[in-house]
Amino acid sequence: MSEELKTCPFCGGKAKFRPITNSIHGANRGFLFRIECSRCRVTLPKQYALEYVFTELGGLKAVVDEREMAIKSWNRRVNNEIESGNIQMDNSKKLLKEEYNKAVDDTIKAIKEEYAFTILEEEKIDEIAQQLRSETE
Repeated sequence: MSEELKTCPFCGGKAKFRPITNSIHGANRGFLFRIECSRCRVTLPKQYALEYVFTELGGLKAVVDEREMAIKSWNRRVNNEIESGNIQMDNSKKLLKEEYNKAVDDTIKAIKEEYAFTILEEEKIDEIAQQLRSETE
């Protein structure tokens, strides 16, 4: 397994896999399990499965293996979701700012193309556009 179980988010206790039931069907062996804190006994509400088959060559082959899914569920914390949401919000703000600045630039360009201005007037228009862009920072 690529990831280790984090400690309990409530008490800091060590997390462990806890078998709930097991089954035998011919060459298949299966388990239903949960992740549980060894100290406060809090568990994930969902049950996960692990099932192996004994092959003709004497090996074990996983038929169903939800251990990684269980680890990811146990290790998921609210802070992870908040950090992820903040990153998405930052990206959205950046995109909105880029779109806003593009709209300002396009508007200024259209005004300059439509009307004849003196150099001083164009400089004033550019100054106003810069002020509009800086308001989004």
